[in-house]
Amino acid sequence: MERRFGIEAKVGIFVLIGLIILAWGSLKIGKFDLVGDRGYEAWAVFPSAAGLKRGVVVEMAGIPIGAVRNIALYRGRAKIVLGIRRGIAIPLDSVATIQTRGVLGDKYVEIQRGVAMPQLKPGGRIIRTQTPADLSRVLAKVGDIAADMKDISLALKRSIASPESTRNIQKSLKNLADLTARLNQTLSRNQAKVDRIISNLSAFSRDMKTFSGDMRTLVSDNRKNIEAIIRSVSKSSKVLVGTMYALRKITYKLASGQGTLGQLIHSDTTVRRLNSTLAELRSVVAKINSGRGSLGKLVNDDTTVNRLNDALASVNNYLTRTDAWRFTVSWHGQYMTRYGDSRSVLNLTIQPKQDKYYILGIVHSPQGSLTTTDSTYEYGGARAGQDFTERKTVRDRNKLLFNAQIGKRFYDLRVRAGIFESTGGVGLDYYLWNDRVQLTAEAFDFDPDRQPRVRAFARIRFLKHLFVTVGMDDIVSNTGESSFFIGAGIQFDDDDLKYLISSVPIPKQ
Repeated sequence: MERRFGIEAKVGIFVLIGLIILAWGSLKIGKFDLVGDRGYEAWAVFPSAAGLKRGVVVEMAGIPIGAVRNIALYRGRAKIVLGIRRGIAIPLDSVATIQTRGVLGDKYVEIQRGVAMPQLKPGGRIIRTQTPADLSRVLAKVGDIAADMKDISLALKRSIASPESTRNIQKSLKNLADLTARLNQTLSRNQAKVDRIISNLSAFSRDMKTFSGDMRTLVSDNRKNIEAIIRSVSKSSKVLVGTMYALRKITYKLASGQGTLGQLIHSDTTVRRLNSTLAELRSVVAKINSGRGSLGKLVNDDTTVNRLNDALASVNNYLTRTDAWRFTVSWHGQYMTRYGDSRSVLNLTIQPKQDKYYILGIVHSPQGSLTTTDSTYEYGGARAGQDFTERKTVRDRNKLLFNAQIGKRFYDLRVRAGIFESTGGVGLDYYLWNDRVQLTAEAFDFDPDRQPRVRAFARIRFLKHLFVTVGMDDIVSNTGESSFFIGAGIQFDDDDLKYLISSVPIPKQ
């Protein structure tokens, strides 16, 4: 009994193992994996999912990559949830399509792989979808077309089957046979001519082919020239149209007697006046030829012409010398640290030659001008009858000072002499780097009771019209009036002044 139970148990266990293997194989064949990797999901929306069922295969390039896991309604459309095997990458621009397999119309989902680099994430949506035409609708349309064809065939059958239609068809066939026979006879009689025509057409075709090739080469080699010719012809045609329009207007005015020429053609008064003017002009020309009058002497007397030429030459030389002069206007301000105030200078430089200068200017300085006066007084008391002298020095800080100097340049050195701030003095200017840097030393106000006023500074031009200055004023002063200064200025030459003057708007009267 125990042995029989053992055999039955073994048979039962064997059958159970077989059933498990059978179930596992069925699941594998049906594309279901209960214990394996489920991959990831993606979804797409279609207008219709008719005929599509859960579990159908999802393919890419004809190879299964998953299955349809769910079909649901999404905003009035069909939402298809796809289960995709792990490791299958789907680009974002891929296209999902519901396809039909075989005659029975089994539906499945096909994914056409895109080329975009970003990949679809798990749970992401395939945006691009395509739904092929429904087979039932196509079959319904085919049925409608078949019904229409049947109606047409019945109508055609009734038309052909009538006795009159039969006679007309037989007559048309007889006429066609006669025409074919006559055409054969004509071709037989003119076979040689037909052969020559065909030969000529063949030769003409070859010539046209060669000519078209030559023309194509010619056009290709001269494309730019041809385009230029076409543009020139287009422009010339526009100009010609405008010219013809202008000529038509002129002709109309002449025909209607408008304008001077029109009046000359249509008005006798204008012609008489013109003849009178020509007669007077002829009389004037006769007087000139005979040497009468100022113009006659000018034309016929060489002495008068020579004098006029000499006068014009003198005027031309004067204007040429005047044009060679250069004028420069400059203004600069300097802050004097000793006085806590600024010094302003406005100069006009006249340059008749490259190496000669005349400088005229106005100066306003916090130092002002010094005026020394001697007053004689008589002592009183015990010293009555004796005189004494009192000297007073007065500084006028509001007085305008003047510059009037003449200069001469020797290469990079310019020497100046004349009036410096209303006193006599001299100055030296040394130029560096194409006159962009000017080093200056000036000495003036040579009073026997005090040290002369000596000034040294550097002037640097960093733009065409702008410059800066830095230096020391009254360097050797014995009264403690030495002052450091720094400033900036602007200058314009005659070309700039001409431009500025011409740019000033003139008010209309």
